[in-house]
Amino acid sequence: MADREWDLLNEVFAPVYSPSTGIALDFLGLAGPNRQPVPSSLLEIGCGAGVIAVQAALAGSTTVAVDINEHAVENTRLNAQRHGVTDRVTAVHSDLFAALDDEARFDRIFWSSNYVLAPADYAYRSVHERAYVDPGYATHRRYLAEAVHRLTDNGSALLHFCDRGDLTGLERIAAECGRELRVLRRRTVLEGRDLVEHILLEILPLLDNTAQRADRSSSGERSVVLEGRCGARRARAGAKPEKRRPARA
Repeated sequence: MADREWDLLNEVFAPVYSPSTGIALDFLGLAGPNRQPVPSSLLEIGCGAGVIAVQAALAGSTTVAVDINEHAVENTRLNAQRHGVTDRVTAVHSDLFAALDDEARFDRIFWSSNYVLAPADYAYRSVHERAYVDPGYATHRRYLAEAVHRLTDNGSALLHFCDRGDLTGLERIAAECGRELRVLRRRTVLEGRDLVEHILLEILPLLDNTAQRADRSSSGERSVVLEGRCGARRARAGAKPEKRRPARA
């Protein structure tokens, strides 16, 4: 992947079986012909095998990579070592921001989310399900609420979502958290027999000031496709197992 070889542990989400990692690399400008300048610091939530974190480090970012799966944290460390960026990649076992220093701030925060909505009382049947299922969107809610508080002054909080998730539910949660979602990029790919649209969203504090909104429009920023419904709804509402040998991927 990304013209490199990677270590992959059995207990970690395998990016070769899903297009999401490749699309995320494209969204972030970390692979292919459309490479972009990278931020000085990056926090990746849900780092998995560490492909995105390592690619960002190779491009010049100082990267913190977190995952709730301890095997993913180990896998990211293995790939940082494989590609010689252990000085620029710190892998941390954490549930979102819980294990990070309270004062830590980042120029960019990125999460390719576990977008499949399950009932709030759903019990995971395997460690792999955590990579793509979020019961009650509880983790999405926390990310929407907390991410903007972990940014530098000019930082950006990004969410990689797709239309296999509940966009309407995500919109409602964003409004309840006082956030708006701005679409930065879209890409539709064939997954099995289905066309699936992947979406890169920026998370912003919800602006109530009309002048501020006009200001943003005049600066050339794209409008928020979800914002109108968010505002309307807000108005109505009032407000360590055994380690296994790495395999080559």
